[in-house]
Amino acid sequence: MRLKTADFLTLLNAASGLIAIFLVMSDRVMYAPIFIIIGAVMDFFDGKIARKSKKQSPIGLHIDSLADIITFGVAPVVLGYAIINTSFAVIGFIVYLLCGLLRLARHNAINDKKAYHGLPIPSAAIIICIIYYSGVPALFYHYIYILLAVLMISGFKIKRII
Repeated sequence: MRLKTADFLTLLNAASGLIAIFLVMSDRVMYAPIFIIIGAVMDFFDGKIARKSKKQSPIGLHIDSLADIITFGVAPVVLGYAIINTSFAVIGFIVYLLCGLLRLARHNAINDKKAYHGLPIPSAAIIICIIYYSGVPALFYHYIYILLAVLMISGFKIKRII
């Protein structure tokens, strides 16, 4: 299997998400959002390069979604769990991850070139990183995750500018 440049960037996205998870597990939580954001940069450029080079493929689309669920689904949930791990918070994290999966599946099925349907999961994860660095109290996290989950599966459309 030959990797295209876009696929390599997608793998870097997944690696960034995994590093974020490892950082949380190593009690270096404050650095994890940086790697989620690095993953978002890789995700942005992998799509841009694939479209520009006209080398998009069904395999690339699936690899991208798998990487996205690691970096923008699992890593933010692990981050949130490290901050607050009450039963209610865990429910919020589960809802966020499941809605992220649904959002990615819908994106792959619809593949609308003109608009995103619902909040893209990378955007949701970046919002979580901003919330973390803004010092929002932990007791609000599960509400934020649930709100982002609802926005991901909502029916509103965001015009694509890329």
